[in-house]
Amino acid sequence: TRIQRHHFDEVVNICVGLYQTRESLKNSTFYEHLLEMDHYDGLRLATAQMIISSSAANRNLAGGDILRMASNIIKLDNLQSNSALPQDKREMVHIMSITMEDYMKDKGNKTLQFFDFIFGQDNDLITEEIKLDVVSKHDRMSDRKKNGSHVTQGKHADRDELRGRLMADPVFGLILNETEMLVNQAAAKKHR
Repeated sequence: TRIQRHHFDEVVNICVGLYQTRESLKNSTFYEHLLEMDHYDGLRLATAQMIISSSAANRNLAGGDILRMASNIIKLDNLQSNSALPQDKREMVHIMSITMEDYMKDKGNKTLQFFDFIFGQDNDLITEEIKLDVVSKHDRMSDRKKNGSHVTQGKHADRDELRGRLMADPVFGLILNETEMLVNQAAAKKHR
């Protein structure tokens, strides 16, 4: 990968430059920043949080997902290809990869596939009724979030422009593009 430590330092600097630096946002929460900032700065702050943040940093159970996902893909791939492990043990390691695009197109079925992957299709622990109930609750929660009023919620008229600016950004673009290539390679392996 072309991602180096200094790129993460730059993400931290972007975050520090955006968070609680305006007088009107000095005591504001992360969420309040997203509501008040212009779309591009809000997206940059949210992207920084998804790249480097720990839950302790924002008192939330979110953050760092992009790097954690990339790390998990690499570690699991290394485990599956580790010749020090017997072949039968390596074959026991299974990975389920779902692209966000596929998930967003069919959240319910992808969630059911996830349950089957984790618990097996013929399990006695999680009944079909329980699975469908969880999917239904998840759908209702997702529907509520679609009507959000900040840049990371719902669809916005400037979505394509914002995505283009983010992907062209010398810091975020590199990290996001490298991560996307890694995810696409993992998804392609799954379909072979």
